[in-house]
Amino acid sequence: MTYWGRLELQQNLPMRYLVRSIRCKTHFVKVRTVPMKPKKTLHPFSSRTLAGCLAACSSFAISLSDVLAQEGLRHAVDGDRAQRVRQAPLQNEGDYHKAGPVTYYFGLRYALEYRDNVFASAANEQHDFIHRPGLDTHIIWQATKSSVFNFGAGVGYTKYTRLSDQDRISLAPNTSFSWDLPVKDFLFTVFNRGSYTEDVLSQGVVSGVAAFPRFDNVSGIRAAWRPDRYMIQSGYSHQIFRSTSAQFVQLNRITDSVFARAAYRFRPATMAGLEGTVAFSDYASATQPDNRSISFGPFIEWQITQFLNLTLRGGAVRYSFEADSAGAFGSSTLNSYYMGAELQHKLTDRISHSLSADKSVSLGVSQVGQYVSSTELIYGVAWRANERLSFSSDARFEDGKESRRLLSEEYKRYGIGGGVAYRITDRISPSLRYSHTQRTSDTGFGYKVNSLVLAATYRF
Repeated sequence: MTYWGRLELQQNLPMRYLVRSIRCKTHFVKVRTVPMKPKKTLHPFSSRTLAGCLAACSSFAISLSDVLAQEGLRHAVDGDRAQRVRQAPLQNEGDYHKAGPVTYYFGLRYALEYRDNVFASAANEQHDFIHRPGLDTHIIWQATKSSVFNFGAGVGYTKYTRLSDQDRISLAPNTSFSWDLPVKDFLFTVFNRGSYTEDVLSQGVVSGVAAFPRFDNVSGIRAAWRPDRYMIQSGYSHQIFRSTSAQFVQLNRITDSVFARAAYRFRPATMAGLEGTVAFSDYASATQPDNRSISFGPFIEWQITQFLNLTLRGGAVRYSFEADSAGAFGSSTLNSYYMGAELQHKLTDRISHSLSADKSVSLGVSQVGQYVSSTELIYGVAWRANERLSFSSDARFEDGKESRRLLSEEYKRYGIGGGVAYRITDRISPSLRYSHTQRTSDTGFGYKVNSLVLAATYRF
């Protein structure tokens, strides 16, 4: 006989810890079952899903307004994403090994890229073959019965065949550690996320150079309290940004930020609430103005159906720029608002796609740039044809402007890409990816870049 029931727990800990508590210390958990009817499985192509999808898609028109993203909020959202990844089931769990309380993964990677315009320039187009060997690791340590320590690292080297002066090491964006420590209704997290990369094509405002080498490290602490249906969260982060190129050394800075949010959970995966942030950026260069920012607004995380998820946020923001240390420019203030939306849809068990729209403002890149305002649309689709073969494709559009104290620049970028990956054995997986990026600018700094990457990974 089949029984349907709901399990209610006295302690409101994250699910990965609840399961462990039930298994190891059941006498600390109050359990009662409540009869309930079997839930109907909603087919991904049902009329209700289509209606929800249309309603969610219409909200993207709102996110295209003139908005301002804030540094503190960006750090908080990055922390949310990292926490969701940690709490989700491991992908490719068979690639991991276990030794007592430690689960670990080690892998080698190698990529050979052909790029037809290394310097991302219309006037100096040079092609080259680029080699990128690397080592990746991920370690999960069950430190106690309820706390978990995560460590991930990706170290590599970039070697140009012709332009050897561009060779350098790299540190993957997934290089990080975190320690999740639950205490009754609270969850405390200590974290550090770091990367060292030279990628130019991910930065819409940068052109005319082969590399934008930069070290970006964010460390801090977060705390979440989840009494019953409520969620109260706050955190502090400390960012260190350093460029190893003389061309971008003016960007070196330290940013300290604090965020807080409170929300009501209508369902386990649906909540709405308010959030606010405060951030202070201190530049090492006398030509760049120090600044402070504050933002406040509502946010929604909505699981429309089991196949459709929508995230919305928006609000008011204020940036205050101090006079530069060189005395060339005075202080200024920028008042605006921010918005963003992200829609994730699982079409079938093997096909999923996502659409995001965001209008943001980041700190300037040029010698006299204050901030970069950009609108960006990104669409991606993934298809897992079978257990070994998978395909992916993406398209993006960006409309941006760097506001400078002398001559501003307006630009547009278009990009498309697609790839295929195949798992030959349990240890070896090759992949092939092509991408095209085009940039136009009112100052003449446009470019077209085609890239073809053949890569392979080996798992120990």
